[in-house]
Amino acid sequence: MRYYNKKKKTKLMNSNYIEKIFGKPRNEVKLSDIEEYFSTPQEESSVIEFKSGEVEINDIFKEITAFLNTEGGLLIIGAPRETKKELGKNIIKVCEGNLTFSNFKNKDWLYQKIASNIVPIPTDLKIEEFLTENGNVFLIDIPQSLSPPHQSSSDGKYYLRLERDAKPAPHGIIQALFNKRRVPLLSTDIAITEINDENDNILINSSC
Repeated sequence: MRYYNKKKKTKLMNSNYIEKIFGKPRNEVKLSDIEEYFSTPQEESSVIEFKSGEVEINDIFKEITAFLNTEGGLLIIGAPRETKKELGKNIIKVCEGNLTFSNFKNKDWLYQKIASNIVPIPTDLKIEEFLTENGNVFLIDIPQSLSPPHQSSSDGKYYLRLERDAKPAPHGIIQALFNKRRVPLLSTDIAITEINDENDNILINSSC
């Protein structure tokens, strides 16, 4: 099964995805900005993941570990429910319309859950919370980790972000992609060319 066959230049440094996506510092983003963002169809990408407010807490850990183990990203909790939309001859999945509020308590509660369910504990996560009478919305800004690989302790697996999905990968493959300690501003070419489902292997081409 082939997922990714193009070399990608990745500069290993932390990124502020909230600011990149919403065009303003994360502490200036308002709930109305998120509502405006979803007023038009939005697709997930290699650095953006949407979860409706109905998501269970255990379902977010693999998404966070996948972002940590690749180039980082933004997880939005409270997004509109996913729908299908025709684009030419293709059918794509998008989120558009009303937000679906979460019953997660607050960002401190989220930090505690994340710290208890991801090994090693991720650092430098930034969570913005929007608390309302109807429920809550969260933006989780996840930088590329300085100490990969990270494991989701809820299922014991390691994940990578491949295109729009978090895909499980063996620990040894994660180690082949990342050093335990990251060298700041290191540029590397990484090409994940194939995933073999039978042998649970990922074929990798890497050069620095």
